[in-house]
Amino acid sequence: APLPPREAARVLRGLATDVVRPVSHWLYENDDTAPAGDAEALPVRWRDWVGSVLGGMQPAPPLLLAVLFAALVTPFGLSQYGPLQCLPAVVGGLVVVGAGNLVVSRVAERTARPYRGIVLVAGYLVVGVALSLTTDAAIRVQGLHPHFIWFEAGTYPLIALGVALVVSLSARIRLDQQGLEAAVQASVFDAARLRADYDHQRAAFARVLHSGVQSELIAAALALGAGGGDDASGELRSVVDR
Repeated sequence: APLPPREAARVLRGLATDVVRPVSHWLYENDDTAPAGDAEALPVRWRDWVGSVLGGMQPAPPLLLAVLFAALVTPFGLSQYGPLQCLPAVVGGLVVVGAGNLVVSRVAERTARPYRGIVLVAGYLVVGVALSLTTDAAIRVQGLHPHFIWFEAGTYPLIALGVALVVSLSARIRLDQQGLEAAVQASVFDAARLRADYDHQRAAFARVLHSGVQSELIAAALALGAGGGDDASGELRSVVDR
């Protein structure tokens, strides 16, 4: 059926005011975004985490370890030999343990990570044996018979490795925290950048609808309304197709 120009103009004005204009305003004013999907969490296997800790073993603080071990064994020496007789063994033990720990730390720091644990075990065993020999000599030189001296050769490596494990765990946790903070900061930056791009595209599309499409529809409606003829369906179809 023929479409009068006035009716065609009314259709174009309706498209401009009832469709294009509300959509452009909605794009400008609406701030809703689609809900973000849940990020897939990559599970960390306990075996891998423990392996990373053991593979990155760090030596215990040398002087702190020497003082800690002396504080643990000195009460036993005082109860067995007395303060004066125990003093040479304590001083000699501190010197041997402190120097031995420094050597073990230097060697371990220059050793590849996969072999660092082996170096620490062997090094602390050697320091434990040297400590027992020093304590035994310090007691015997005073004419006394040492009791339970060689237990130091076994207990010292255990305590030293325990302290080294605590130090390694603390270092691993700090690294994990730093990695997590870096990942969170990167995610926040990416999200902000994506949101800015999204808002920019929405605003650009809204401007196109408001200043381009709506204006063109109104101009075409005015032209059709002012024109003559009995059928404006062809002109209407041409405008809508553009």
